[in-house]
Amino acid sequence: MQSTTRMCLSFFIQLSLPAVLLFLGSTQAAGDEPPKGPRYPSDLALGPGQKYLFTANSGSHSISMVRISSGEVLHELHLGSAARPSQITSFLHNGAQRIATSDRDAGKVYILSITGSAHPRLEFLRTLPAPGGPEGLQYAQGSRALVVACSKANRVLMFNPDTESPLASIETVEGPRRILSLEESSPGQVAVTGRDSVGLLDLTKKIQIGEAAPAKGRALNLQGLVFSRGNILLSHQVQPTEVAVDPQMIVWGLILANRVTSIPVSTIPVRDYNKEKDGDAPEKKYIYGVGYQGGDPLHRIVPLDQRQRANGDPGKPALVSRPGSAGDLLLLPSGGTNRLVFIDTDEAYLPGTEPLSRQEALPSIKVGDRPVAVVSAANGRRAYVLCSLEDSIWEIDLATRKTQRRIRLGPSPKPTETHLGAKIFFNSNRSNGGWYSCNSCHPEGGTRGHNFDTHADGDGLAKKAPDLHGSIQTPPWAWNGKFKTLQDQVSASLHSTMAVNRKAAPKDVARVIAFLGSLLPRPTVRTIESLGGDPEKGAALFQKAACATCHKPPLYTIPDLEDVGVFDEYDGYRDYNPPSLLGAGSRSRFLHDGRATSLRSIFTLHDKENRHGKAHSLTQDELSDLVAFLRTL
Repeated sequence: MQSTTRMCLSFFIQLSLPAVLLFLGSTQAAGDEPPKGPRYPSDLALGPGQKYLFTANSGSHSISMVRISSGEVLHELHLGSAARPSQITSFLHNGAQRIATSDRDAGKVYILSITGSAHPRLEFLRTLPAPGGPEGLQYAQGSRALVVACSKANRVLMFNPDTESPLASIETVEGPRRILSLEESSPGQVAVTGRDSVGLLDLTKKIQIGEAAPAKGRALNLQGLVFSRGNILLSHQVQPTEVAVDPQMIVWGLILANRVTSIPVSTIPVRDYNKEKDGDAPEKKYIYGVGYQGGDPLHRIVPLDQRQRANGDPGKPALVSRPGSAGDLLLLPSGGTNRLVFIDTDEAYLPGTEPLSRQEALPSIKVGDRPVAVVSAANGRRAYVLCSLEDSIWEIDLATRKTQRRIRLGPSPKPTETHLGAKIFFNSNRSNGGWYSCNSCHPEGGTRGHNFDTHADGDGLAKKAPDLHGSIQTPPWAWNGKFKTLQDQVSASLHSTMAVNRKAAPKDVARVIAFLGSLLPRPTVRTIESLGGDPEKGAALFQKAACATCHKPPLYTIPDLEDVGVFDEYDGYRDYNPPSLLGAGSRSRFLHDGRATSLRSIFTLHDKENRHGKAHSLTQDELSDLVAFLRTL
């Protein structure tokens, strides 16, 4: 599906570009404005004193504080209608309890405290500017610093939570999203997940010291990580091949499989800065292939799937330590199948073997709609599972593995067409065997630039999964423009991409379209300095280089197919649907097959026939200004 927008840009056209950036970065002051609509919590944190749970509610722009003993929501703090909290953590800083939550779209981290003893409430303290898509958060006790992963800047920032200026900025893996402190075994070190790899950082030296690629770079949707006995346990999916979607390929795990990978920290390769050259990272040559080559022989894996009973979309796990046992207990939410999975960490397959499915099912229990995160009490007796699509937290007794109670964050979400569409979009049981959902290829409706070979794009090679934000407004759909109506595109996706026998009911198609209509583009906020050029000059060059011919404002696309000289001899296509450029600055892969890993490389490496307008005639400085403009859209 095509990435476009529903937002009207006529208002922004009247503003200078710096004003646009400032407007996009603004938020209302935090207060007690009542939430409207579902909360759709995205992350969960357990307070240091084990008294409270905190949730980041992306749908209602708020943070909830829950007393564990009573299950009562003590306070819900509204962060402003423009805020969209993503991840959350709670910690002690200089003896005071603090809560930090990231806002990826606004480029900010909000710092909160707890006030009052008889009637505890959340209090907004300050905002830390973190342009570049802040997501993962972790407080490092040894450094007394809040560590923030910025997914669009490929950097980790270190903050004193009491001051707004960062202490350090560390370059790391592409697309960092989750952070794990390794202080209990390696003081000053943290691990961070990226688009397809895990980085190891030294906060004292303020550098990345190592990097590991699970499944030899074929891992995707790296959702969470915990530390157990010298190993990083990583929950994620893996794309063994890029063969076309087929029912048999799905149930053998050859399209997408779900797993936990155990990475010994001692085996993570050390980064050699002496061999690295200055300038942009080199483009990785993309190789089309269908053969599955296995993973890293130093890693062990736990496959989560049986052939006809997979555990699609694994989420953020928790670890229960068992000092007297051979291994610990990993608690893993399966967001696509609504289950909590119990995994003995010593069960992992030996290094060098990577089965994609398993014979016996892992023990699991049913929980609420779309469990995305789990935390466990320090005594190992209780676990708390955050179920996003029903605005609830499920308390689990770990001895009996039974649900004790369900804590409501508010009224149950109303069964609107949009909500029912979300339940379809995030449901991996809609695919053959439950291996993956729409969300697997379009995480949270966006994209991380991975390629998939679906029947929707014809008989060619795998194509990049596009961002769906705003896609409702730009016909035709699919990279080859095959679908003239969104109904036809969604129907084909629910039928052939999910490889099920029956076509989707028209009401289900309508519900998914209603959900897509709720995905509004929200560009990542950047500072003027980080743009790398002058966006105002770039706006003029956008017209001068004839970019608007194929990317016409205000949606920055056209309803036609164009040949820009980007093709593959095995694919058969030359004409493609011009993607909307709105939100382009937030993406990491470009062109129909993701061969370009930066906006600049579209013109410098992938325009050999000079068909991308007149961009080939621009000087290097002009090209920098053009790219700066594209990053503001």
